[in-house]
Amino acid sequence: PGVADIDTRIVGEGFVPNVEELMKTDPDVVIQWALKTDQYIEPMERVGIKVAGFSWGTHEIAQGHLRIIGSLSGNDEQVAKFFDWQKETVAALDKGLAAIPEEKRATMVYIDTLANNEIQIFPTAEYFFTARGLRTLAVDAGVAGDIAKITAETLLAWDPDVIIMNYYD
Repeated sequence: PGVADIDTRIVGEGFVPNVEELMKTDPDVVIQWALKTDQYIEPMERVGIKVAGFSWGTHEIAQGHLRIIGSLSGNDEQVAKFFDWQKETVAALDKGLAAIPEEKRATMVYIDTLANNEIQIFPTAEYFFTARGLRTLAVDAGVAGDIAKITAETLLAWDPDVIIMNYYD
């Protein structure tokens, strides 16, 4: 209930926690990206803050995040209902999209960050998009891995139907 009153200085640029400000909030637990453990998690644990470190990359990992949040907040039943709804919705979408051949599906690029004519993308076939009828152009181009860099010229040459941009950039 008091989240709107929390000073936003508890998180610095790049998701790095400001431990001193964070301690003022007296959290029961902090949910933190677990990418740079030494910068993100270790400073909080060193002062006794409990941390749930979240990674990313697959639908199963995202479901795990929701299960943890449901457990922490006492909303396990609501999370289970959400997963049931999601499964039903995905099945309905799959049924409706089944007749569209892969090569006729809309194309997409999922951008993580932009800087200096360099575009960082999530190249792998992301469940929520590709499973719902979009084709990932990075996969079509043979780009692999969790993160890749392309130029603006590459993006223009790919000419995606849909560009999805991460919320923080």
